[in-house]
Amino acid sequence: MKNMKKLFLVLLIGSMFFIACKKDEKQDLTKQCVFYDNFPGVCFNRLAALAFDQIIITDNKAYQTFADSIRDHPYNTNCDTATLPTIDFTKYSLLGKHTSGGGCNATYYRQILQDKNEKKLIYRIIVQYEGSCSMNLASWNWVIIPKLENGYSVEFQVN
Repeated sequence: MKNMKKLFLVLLIGSMFFIACKKDEKQDLTKQCVFYDNFPGVCFNRLAALAFDQIIITDNKAYQTFADSIRDHPYNTNCDTATLPTIDFTKYSLLGKHTSGGGCNATYYRQILQDKNEKKLIYRIIVQYEGSCSMNLASWNWVIIPKLENGYSVEFQVN
């Protein structure tokens, strides 16, 4: 009976140690992603008029609705028939996160991490604004990622 208590205590402490030492591992998917600075094109630039600063698109219907909402054609009549770049939403999803700041130049570091324990993707954006210019430097930080799995959320981190 005394040995059973010792064994139980050892197993309890061992399992607590294992749980406490479990790594918070995140897989870096950055190399599997395609980042864009000039997406979606000149005919689709009404993003500033919309009331959101991040976008998650996972299917063709949402993509087309998005395209129609940002289509702009006051100066170019060809924009009536322009289309967004083709994305195979059976394999990929589209993310965008708006950032802006002041300076003469901006340098962006972008990373996509998958946290399987939390079932989420983390889109990490680090922006360094440089110089004393009075320009507003903005970017939508577009990225095409591997298909967002069912049950996964997206966390946007901007530093």
